[in-house]
Amino acid sequence: HGAFTRYVLVPAKNIHLLPANVDNTAGALTEPLACCVHALELTRVEPSDTVAVVGPGAIGLLAAQVVKAAGAQVVLLGTSTDAERLALARRLGIDVTVDVQSEDALGVVTGLTDGLGADVVFECSGAEAGAQLALSLVRRRGRYAQMGLIGRPIRWDLEQVCYKEIQVNGSFATVPSAWRKALRLMANGQVQTAPLVTHTFPIVDWQEAFSLFEERKAVKISLTPD
Repeated sequence: HGAFTRYVLVPAKNIHLLPANVDNTAGALTEPLACCVHALELTRVEPSDTVAVVGPGAIGLLAAQVVKAAGAQVVLLGTSTDAERLALARRLGIDVTVDVQSEDALGVVTGLTDGLGADVVFECSGAEAGAQLALSLVRRRGRYAQMGLIGRPIRWDLEQVCYKEIQVNGSFATVPSAWRKALRLMANGQVQTAPLVTHTFPIVDWQEAFSLFEERKAVKISLTPD
């Protein structure tokens, strides 16, 4: 029942019409974009906020754009191996990018917020180090949203949630309202998804595509039925 089958049967209510100005390549990323929209449905972001997004993968790049569309200032954080993804983020209009291995991430965020810290953090890396970093960046009485799936139990300083009185949300997958909003964001040009597709392969070359992704040489890969 996966997307690699020749035909997929789904309920009619699950079908969404792509806007006329959104092509198939951009539209293929509606689902991950809807995941990011759903995270914002669960975690309040206000126009005056400074928001830190940890992890510049596809989810982080999309979440950063959704946060930007909500009117907040966005800081996207990654590692030295994410240099190309951070550069892509800047081309997409993200306000500030930080290489946490060569820059003082906490210093950058506190410098932008008069020493307070980020109003909201979205953890999108799915890594223990990313979750720890996100917890350190959020201000007192700020909001923390976990989007990245780590896949195992981790060590996380829960006492900081108490000391800082942080609101913590988890976010997983999508709901119908998030799809509708995601399509509007693409149609209005507030979020760009096509630039995240860094490579395209015919579906018969799927193994090469998967290997490229596992080697972290691509952001999103499009497989076409050629």
